[in-house]
Amino acid sequence: MKDLAYKNNHANSGLRTKSIGQHNRQRVLEYFEENPNSTVKEAVYALGLSRDTIRIHRKRDS
Repeated sequence: MKDLAYKNNHANSGLRTKSIGQHNRQRVLEYFEENPNSTVKEAVYALGLSRDTIRIHRKRDS
């Protein structure tokens, strides 16, 4: 029974990760729309996200 509960809990973890990623992407895009001259470092502090997360989402938008 434990194995089934584990599988069910982890089956949706990919969906949660995707949802969080989409949320972060939206935050990054909105931040740079409102602050077009900001640096990645400033976005890291303002959004509380990692430098790599900011760079990934910013690059994807380019």
